Amino acid sequence: MTWNHDMASAPRGKTVTVQRRVNGETREFEQFVSDPILVVHPNGAVAQSYWIPPRHTLSGALLEGNRWSGFNLGKEPIAWAPWPEYKPEHPGADVIVHKHTEINLPILEDCGSGA
Repeated sequence: MTWNHDMASAPRGKTVTVQRRVNGETREFEQFVSDPILVVHPNGAVAQSYWIPPRHTLSGALLEGNRWSGFNLGKEPIAWAPWPEYKPEHPGADVIVHKHTEINLPILEDCGSGA
């Protein structure tokens, strides 16, 4: 993995148009979709982050956002890397995910006080 120290080049997500049904009528809305990345804090800690776009009040003042998740306004990560993606070893093969792992434990016959 290679760290990039140019935070201006980090992906900041995009605004997409989505359709929703409102009162039985289909309407289009703008929705922001973030791009997760790995970031390095000034203390060296690595974390997941994403860009939070600015939101303004009606008067134009900054309400929130315009920063990276996990950072205060005006503070930035020192480096970033793309969020890793899983690529199967054998493309086209089914990936099996086990939701439960069976553990065989011995059955306790006597759960008394041990005396």
